[in-house]
Amino acid sequence: MGTTRSNVIFNNAFKLRAFAYDLPAGTYEISVADKETDAVLNQGLYRISTMISTPSIERRGGPQKWTGVNATELAEALKRDAHTVTFRSPLPLG
Repeated sequence: MGTTRSNVIFNNAFKLRAFAYDLPAGTYEISVADKETDAVLNQGLYRISTMISTPSIERRGGPQKWTGVNATELAEALKRDAHTVTFRSPLPLG
């Protein structure tokens, strides 16, 4: 069994079913646990769990909590976030 940790960045608030509220934009730690399959003909990895750490890295100051999330739902949220354009003008408007 192996665990991989990585960081993901959300530029906008996002929703995952594991939370009753929207999570704010920020950098989140993700932990993925995989187990090697034992079958001789079907070697590979089997995903055991995907977890997200809250609050985001930028908002930490208190306890950190790991929550299990659906890997597909997390990937879809990241994809939606990547397609969301937030315009911030470098110059004052008006």
